[in-house]
Amino acid sequence: MDDDKIYLYTTERLLKRVFTDVEILSAPHGAAALAMLRDGADAGQLPQLIISDIDMPLMDGLAFIRELERLKLIDFNSTKLVLNSNSHIYRYADKAGVNTAVTYIQKPITKENLLSFLG
Repeated sequence: MDDDKIYLYTTERLLKRVFTDVEILSAPHGAAALAMLRDGADAGQLPQLIISDIDMPLMDGLAFIRELERLKLIDFNSTKLVLNSNSHIYRYADKAGVNTAVTYIQKPITKENLLSFLG
């Protein structure tokens, strides 16, 4: 999820090249993504990977993660979550009060750092 439509488009293209047989859903902010996750949970379909920008309107990436934890919408052991930002100030976000299952990768996300993260 990202409020930058161009970055969202390029990230979707990267994911489609790396993962050729998966469905990719996108959202412009955390509130929209939460609605999608609620619908998916009701249907028994949850994501394997969530990539979230940090700075977004309506609900930023950190608030989104707090809501995921509060609502227990995903299992952090089976869904990988990446925080993604242009700003260097977030490089320690995965170690500073955010769920330990969350990893920070600075923008732009690349095939190499995505594959490294996914192991």
